[in-house]
Amino acid sequence: MYDQHQASKVKWSVAALITAINIAVYCLWVPARLQINERFIYLNNIWDRVEKVIYAICDGGLNFWFLYQVRKTFLLNGMTKYKPLFRFNAYAVVVSLSMDVSAAHIVVVYLLWR
Repeated sequence: MYDQHQASKVKWSVAALITAINIAVYCLWVPARLQINERFIYLNNIWDRVEKVIYAICDGGLNFWFLYQVRKTFLLNGMTKYKPLFRFNAYAVVVSLSMDVSAAHIVVVYLLWR
């Protein structure tokens, strides 16, 4: 990435998001494991699944942004030797997101059955 200001914004935004998720996990997981009351256990079960959805959205956004940057920077400027690498990364994104989506599907099923 050529724009270091934009790279720094993305880096710190992702770091802040992941830190906030980890703090929330800690605040719910410890009382749930100590079995303080049923509400913490219930909230921990829900938050566990919501956390996976947030990670999937973050993962998908970063992956698609990376593919966009590679396409814009290399492929549209005539550097065709990067085409196989781009395709491989696109397939890897599909596999990664399909695993994330399956986790999100489990979240939806869980919430609907409760």
